Amino acid sequence: MLRKAFGLTLATLFGLNTGSALAQGVIDRNHVPSLERIDSFERRRDNIDANNVRASITNYAQTAQTGSPGDFWYEWPKNTGRRYIALTQLFVGARVRDSKGDSLWVVDVANFRSSPTNENASWTFDPIKGYVNPASSALGIAQSDEPGSWPPFWPDKMDDVTDPGWIGSWNGFFGKDVFNADQEFFYKIGDDQYDRYPTYFPDSTDRTRKGLGVIAEVRT
Repeated sequence: MLRKAFGLTLATLFGLNTGSALAQGVIDRNHVPSLERIDSFERRRDNIDANNVRASITNYAQTAQTGSPGDFWYEWPKNTGRRYIALTQLFVGARVRDSKGDSLWVVDVANFRSSPTNENASWTFDPIKGYVNPASSALGIAQSDEPGSWPPFWPDKMDDVTDPGWIGSWNGFFGKDVFNADQEFFYKIGDDQYDRYPTYFPDSTDRTRKGLGVIAEVRT
């Protein structure tokens, strides 16, 4: 769990296969490769402002400066114009061994890096597809008190046999329609397009996944 300034909380759960038995070539018979993949076209920006702190946030693990003229840099108290933090990002790095046995350092960042040869390959964290309302980018990140920002269904709840996808319900940390804050934002990020190291695969059962094999669930 990562604690943000002024009580803003990112409850971040990492599914990290780096250096695991999968990456070392030992087969886990119970392992099912994740189908979740990033989609840079679902990048969103929003403002968290329910209490006395106001800050701009994104669904790719960067906060404060997002590139928009209306960004809030952790303003406190709200509406005073007093700025305290200009930019935060999530970085994740690990030392790994590739398919040749060589040691590599792989580091994920939230923004400002791109593939020099493939403009369609994201070399940063990006949102996992399916956790925003695809109708309009103006609707922002999925937000608990704005049902219009929710996706048509939640991809990680499709295994609920009684209510697949939790359609029309909030994807709460403690369960369906459980609201534990006046305002909560929810998204997932991944790094599966980070193909800078062609000889490293974080999941030996799925050679289409690159990066470190990170899938992070974030609640702000």
